[in-house]
Amino acid sequence: MDDEVRVEAVGRRGKARAIRFLAAGARDDWTARRQADTMRDILRRRDASAVNLWWARRRRVALASAMVVESPGRTGMLFCCPLEAPGVDRAWLVKLVRAISLDAVGRGISVVQALVAPNDRAQSQMLLEAGLRQLAKLLYLRRNLSARAPHARPEDGGLLWRNAAQFDETELGDVITATYIDSLDCPMLRGVRRMPDVIHGHKQAGAFRPEAWWIVSRGRAVPAAGCILVNDSVTTRCAEVVYLGVTPEYRGQGIASAMLRRAMVQARERGREALSVAVDSRNTYALKLYTELGFARTRCRLAHVMLARGREPHRR
Repeated sequence: MDDEVRVEAVGRRGKARAIRFLAAGARDDWTARRQADTMRDILRRRDASAVNLWWARRRRVALASAMVVESPGRTGMLFCCPLEAPGVDRAWLVKLVRAISLDAVGRGISVVQALVAPNDRAQSQMLLEAGLRQLAKLLYLRRNLSARAPHARPEDGGLLWRNAAQFDETELGDVITATYIDSLDCPMLRGVRRMPDVIHGHKQAGAFRPEAWWIVSRGRAVPAAGCILVNDSVTTRCAEVVYLGVTPEYRGQGIASAMLRRAMVQARERGREALSVAVDSRNTYALKLYTELGFARTRCRLAHVMLARGREPHRR
């Protein structure tokens, strides 16, 4: 029937309309057009095969629009039209978000993620109804490096540091896996992705700096005590901690603090103006450490996820 609503991938001829609707619904003013232009500019820099744009439409009238942008490491970031925008049909948006997310995991994506402002309860509820569970409340922290970064402490002298030129990905994967044990940082994701995908995703998060990826040990003790992986932003003068973890037997011994101090010194030497990190709000131990080292909160987001079927984490 002509009045039947279709939920489908957007064809070439409908792409411009779908992007406009994704940016601002049916609103058509200067601000909405500029938002759509900005979105198109961002998408032009991405591989077309990594962008999956869908809509729900009745004839030529859009009711909802959503997009999953695939990233290295088998993850996908979900974007959808604002609920409050004119012309957006909430019921069809729920169906659309569910459909595009299920399609993504069906094509091999392990985690589809959406980030929502913590006060946007309507958007969060819509995602829950579409099948995306709440993963965590993520706090984004930043440490200005214009002031002198902390020096190494005497107790750091007993640590053995090896960068990415001195270990392979198999060893790094073993260390990361060990640091996941009893971790308070997004435990729902534990075991969902294969470790090669995890490492590949970390490498592609910004500009990979092998000299800033470290495995740390107490002297020559085996196994390793932990690791820190730092990349540089490609759009700002900031460095980012893409992963930091300490194995259970070495927690509480100042290992994480030593790794962060070295990361700050290195980032400053590379001309970076700040060091940033995202942390699960439930990880009170990490938050206390970051606060002690001068990190300040910049923003907060609620993370919702859909996990690939058959890859749900084991519950303890």
